[in-house]
Amino acid sequence: MNYTYFLKKHSSKVLALSAIVLIYAFWDKILSDKGVDYNVDDLTPGVNHFMVANTLWSSMKISGTNHEEIMSQLRGRSDADLLKIFEEFGLKDYNSLTGRVDTWFGVKHNLVYILKQELDGDDLLDMQVIWNGTHLW
Repeated sequence: MNYTYFLKKHSSKVLALSAIVLIYAFWDKILSDKGVDYNVDDLTPGVNHFMVANTLWSSMKISGTNHEEIMSQLRGRSDADLLKIFEEFGLKDYNSLTGRVDTWFGVKHNLVYILKQELDGDDLLDMQVIWNGTHLW
């Protein structure tokens, strides 16, 4: 088969497929590049941000969302603490259609995205107030 002929005939399809492959390859970087910037001196001493992030994920990743636990983990936190928790949370395999962990068909999403999917009503409004001082919400 003549590859030059093939490329001329199917160049738009090859270009589209190449673009899809590149987007997929860099998707995690695209989603995670939120520019999390906080002053380490502003972090609350004694707070284990990694554990808070894990508790939040545990409150959302199984059937049913524990709204009270999420609110108790985030309410009253400084902006620096919220940004550190966001950073520690990282990206998780999450299917926005089912609202569950999905390592097969899920896409990696950050904490704020998942909170917006999992919470509703007054809890969602409270989250907007809590995250107001950050540029993430």
